[in-house]
Amino acid sequence: MMLLVFTLCAFLLMKESSSFMISTQISPNALKFSRSELRMAGFGKKAEKLQSECAVPSSPSDTPCACGSGKMYDSCCQPIHEGKQKGVLPSSVVRARFSAFVYGLTPFLISSTHPNMKDYAAEDDQNDKPSARRSKRQIWEKGLKNFAEEFEFANLSFDNEEEENNNSLQSDLAIVNIKLERKLRGSQTYDKIDELTRLKKSADNGEWLYLGSEMVNKGSSNVVPPKRMVVGTNKRGVPKGN
Repeated sequence: MMLLVFTLCAFLLMKESSSFMISTQISPNALKFSRSELRMAGFGKKAEKLQSECAVPSSPSDTPCACGSGKMYDSCCQPIHEGKQKGVLPSSVVRARFSAFVYGLTPFLISSTHPNMKDYAAEDDQNDKPSARRSKRQIWEKGLKNFAEEFEFANLSFDNEEEENNNSLQSDLAIVNIKLERKLRGSQTYDKIDELTRLKKSADNGEWLYLGSEMVNKGSSNVVPPKRMVVGTNKRGVPKGN
């Protein structure tokens, strides 16, 4: 009788122990967390991506143009961007290119560039490397687009806008001396930049087109300017000026 009781107790103990061992094994499914759960736990947290502010004004007649002229967009750079205003002066082309960077108008930035500009790439230009996935034109377009999304510009001014425009009347070359401030989006520090922007008349229609630029001076400021403006970049595929 006692032997029977002992055997029964041993059987129950083994069964309970076996159940405990099974319950403590980790199921493979237990290690599969959703991405949202991981982010809530602090794992795999995505870095905050700066949102691009490049957008054409939804109300052009009520929005001051980004070039800083003080005019509304519809009576300033918009007609130039849309190809409705021809024969504009060199400084107007510079302003239009600035606002085009602000609004992310890459097609205008390309169409307002002179073919003699060193980084210019025609639509049918092919990349030198056979294995390249993108053409030179696509690389150039991407560089312009990225630059407009990554930088903010402010406080555009001209050394002598009227005199420089008058000087261009008797020549097919123009130099426009500008000052502005530039910073990466999310940064609080602006770089103060002086540039000589060069333009050349198109051989086809006589329109002024961007040829290049030279940085004369560069400093820094911790003051956040009240206005935004756009200029060029030193990145590959994007001219130093705008």
